Amino acid sequence: MTAEIFIDGEAGTTGLLIRQLLAERSDLSFISLNDSERKDTTVRKDALNSCNLAVLCLPDEACLLYTSDAADE
Repeated sequence: MTAEIFIDGEAGTTGLLIRQLLAERSDLSFISLNDSERKDTTVRKDALNSCNLAVLCLPDEACLLYTSDAADE
């Protein structure tokens, strides 16, 4: 079984390092977003909801997108 990982913020320093460290594992696959998709909150939420493991390499305020009740509106 291959686990799907979504690293929100994978274009940043921490996200790139995490991806690099995990990339050699054959039991993992990655959900990656292109530049325009990374700016689309709906696409980001879909990626988060479809993965087995999410890593948020984001500022605290940006993480609230996934946790606040306002995110459902």
